[in-house]
Amino acid sequence: MEFTMIETGWLSILPPMIAIALALLTKEVYSSLFIGLFSGC
Repeated sequence: MEFTMIETGWLSILPPMIAIALALLTKEVYSSLFIGLFSGC
């Protein structure tokens, strides 16, 4: 089995940062997690 390295770049850190920022700003954890999830898709 051969593994290859995938370079995702700096955009891969954006969805978790959006979810954390929204959770801190709005104090709603579940909605912030769903928005972070959909921004990653």
